[in-house]
Amino acid sequence: MAFLAGSKSLQGMAARGLETSRLAPIAAYRCLPVPALAPPLHQKRRCLATTPAVAAPAPLPTTSAADWPLDAADLAAAASSSSSSSSSSSSCRALAAQGPAYEASCSGLATLLLIVPAGLAGCFWLLNAGSKERPVPMPKALASAGAYVDERVKIRTSKTKGSGLFLSQDLPAGVVLMSIPAKGLLSGSLAKKILGPLAEDLDPVTALCALLAEARRDAEVGEGRDILGLREYLLEMPKTYPSLPFWLNDAEAEKVLGGTVMHFASRALRAQAEEERDAVVTAMGENLQAAWSADRWRWARAAILTRAGVAGLTDETGENEIAIVPLVDFANSSSTPTAECKNGKNGEVLLVTTQDMKAGEEVLLRYGEQSQEQCLFTFGFCLPHQSKAISGPLPLVVQRDPKAELDLRTALMQLLAMNVQEANSSDGSADPPSARLWRNQAGEVDISEFLCAANILHMSDDEVKRIAAQTAQTKGILPEELGTRLLAPEAHNYLVWLFSQWLEALGGPTSLKVSSGKPTSQLEEYREYTRKLVVEAKQLMEGA
Repeated sequence: MAFLAGSKSLQGMAARGLETSRLAPIAAYRCLPVPALAPPLHQKRRCLATTPAVAAPAPLPTTSAADWPLDAADLAAAASSSSSSSSSSSSCRALAAQGPAYEASCSGLATLLLIVPAGLAGCFWLLNAGSKERPVPMPKALASAGAYVDERVKIRTSKTKGSGLFLSQDLPAGVVLMSIPAKGLLSGSLAKKILGPLAEDLDPVTALCALLAEARRDAEVGEGRDILGLREYLLEMPKTYPSLPFWLNDAEAEKVLGGTVMHFASRALRAQAEEERDAVVTAMGENLQAAWSADRWRWARAAILTRAGVAGLTDETGENEIAIVPLVDFANSSSTPTAECKNGKNGEVLLVTTQDMKAGEEVLLRYGEQSQEQCLFTFGFCLPHQSKAISGPLPLVVQRDPKAELDLRTALMQLLAMNVQEANSSDGSADPPSARLWRNQAGEVDISEFLCAANILHMSDDEVKRIAAQTAQTKGILPEELGTRLLAPEAHNYLVWLFSQWLEALGGPTSLKVSSGKPTSQLEEYREYTRKLVVEAKQLMEGA
């Protein structure tokens, strides 16, 4: 039982404590840890060291020369150019001159965990009009910053798969397809500097959402403003995200995902997004127009959720900050990637081929190791190779007794929670995870995490002391019996009740007709798979 392995001290777990205030209420059982599914949008903070401070525009100017972190002369030259799609900056020419097989041998290159989805299968269904294959746009801001895009990389769009990056010629491994300078990345700290003192108290991601919504409005309305100088890039982005749980309204989410952890997580994220929009409207007032539109705000929040990731930026405290890497974010995800992202010696993000590629082949990245559940929640799609573990309505947390010097029951649950987090570390959440169901190698449902949690919650004080003593002797490894047998009658009754309530919330199979070809088909399949596991888990407990 791998999830029981660990090396944390029992006293250390008890001393740390786990925050429980962020658990979301649920109608049926009120115990779902929503943040365990949410991406770490508010936990990773970075800033662009090369970005100078800028004054707050009120109202925002019609030119980006004073706001975008580029040299004003460079930006003015780019703005006067008749070709906004050209990539003929000096750095572009220098990079291209090194040949098509330029090796990314910059010092200190490190592979990034870039979560930069775009136009993925089942994710983008209603896209902006355009040809099936076209050049990658080079907005004036990126051109002035020294961004580079190999002319052999094209964007291709299909009605069923969305947009992606493809090659027009054969290329060997090691070719730099794109180079996006650090000052061209879209981060929260950059957004706060552009928005100025009025945005001082805004969360960085909220500020980025406000700026992105405003820039998209500029691009669509066409009133002469282009606050970021990224008009062509913004118009190439998808207009809607119909397979993303966050994109659904409450009624749609109930119909498609009712009873699943994703239903309540997406509802909580929608409520959070509205609170963030209210904060922006209060702080910025009439200086920003897009924030007054719920639809525009939803679009920007969905874009950040699906396209932003860790891109090599750190803030003044040294913490990671998420950012959108323009143009690179058009690369789709795959379990068999053909390219990877690296950091150059000057902080630029490089998109580099990892194998020989043929003309017409797609440039694919790997967005990191995630479960299907996490991937569906964050991107609106999942891949066959990903784990199919299902989060349930049992958060691995115990209300700590403030009078107890060392609450052993709390410490054991915290140790279990940390082991589960280590086994599913890709979600990046600092909140208590929830117990999961999955199928073992024999194809049977595994309820070991539920058993372990239920035993900790309901076994007698004497049993808690016995288990704690064993755990201390094994240096933090929880006894296997916690997840293999019931140590208290109350634990059995509790799990039978819990699975019954969960199954009732999920509904019967007749209400879960999966329709292939719809944007939400993978979400419906996820709900049906969840129901099947819960049915088997309930039957297993009733027969115990």
